[in-house]
This record gives sequence, structure tokens and C-alpha cells, in this order.
Amino acid sequence: MEEFTWKDIKVSGGPEIVDNSEVSVLYKVALSKEDLCNGKFIESTYNPDVPVRVRVNEKYLLCGVYKGILDMRGGGSVRQITIPAAMAFGERGFAGITSNKDIYVEVCAVSVDNDSINE
Repeated sequence: MEEFTWKDIKVSGGPEIVDNSEVSVLYKVALSKEDLCNGKFIESTYNPDVPVRVRVNEKYLLCGVYKGILDMRGGGSVRQITIPAAMAFGERGFAGITSNKDIYVEVCAVSVDNDSINE
């Protein structure tokens, strides 16, 4: 089992992602670091580039994704996140992901909207 880690690939100067930000992101999900680097994804919004809009909140995101994207900046920041199974799908697994499987995610923060946080 891997530890939860993240590494910034690119840092932009846009607004910072905080709890309850509305964000548009592109992402890739793989079952190994090698697969992530070699383009073998189990899910991706990069081809074609179709950002997903989501509220950054523990209720809506996997724990590891939530913790991994906090403090990223909009405008194209890119981060690779290693998410241990316990912070991903755990024992239940999910759609082709076996139980207790770590996942590897690359996220690009396309845009961040913090104007609606207190609504």
C-alpha cells in the first residue's frame, strides 16, 4: 500500500482551491504510477478535454481527491496524487477497481470560483 502523497507538476497563479470552492478540472485516473505516466487510464477527461465542474467538499469527492486538490490554484495548475485504498474506494472497490487498490490521479485545475462559498 502506498502513502497519500502529491506532487505539483505545474503551479499557476489563479485563485486557490479551498473547501466548498466550485472548480472545473480535468483528470486522469490510473491503477499504477507507470500507467499514469504511460497513458493507461481507467478514466480520463482529457481526450477530448472536457472539464468536470464540482464543488470541493468531502461529501462529493473521494477523501484522497478532496485532500489532494486543496490549495491548488486555478488557471492550469497540475498535480499528481497517490491515493491509498483507504482514501479511495477501500474494501468495496468500484467499477473495475478491485478492493483495497491504491489509485493514481493527475488533476488540472482549469478554473476556481470562490464567489459562491457562503451561499
